[in-house]
Amino acid sequence: MLAVCSVPIPTLTVNWSGSSVEINSTIPDWKENYVVIPLPVITGHWIKAMYDFEGEKGNYLPGDYFAVTHANQIVVLSQISKGYLNAKH
Repeated sequence: MLAVCSVPIPTLTVNWSGSSVEINSTIPDWKENYVVIPLPVITGHWIKAMYDFEGEKGNYLPGDYFAVTHANQIVVLSQISKGYLNAKH
């Protein structure tokens, strides 16, 4: 059962003739990094397949790094030994 109130929230009016206020005066100094903080507890089971693995040369999504960090088993399938060795290192 879901109970909600049907009375709408009153809308706020914007004073368009008022003075502006600066919120962010500078852009944050962000630098790319490859740090993945592992979770202390992982529940459930999942499978992540990574195709055409190129090691550090590859372009991977955060989910790929998460999967590698939290995997309790990694299976490498490669048609050539170079692919296997890239994944191993």
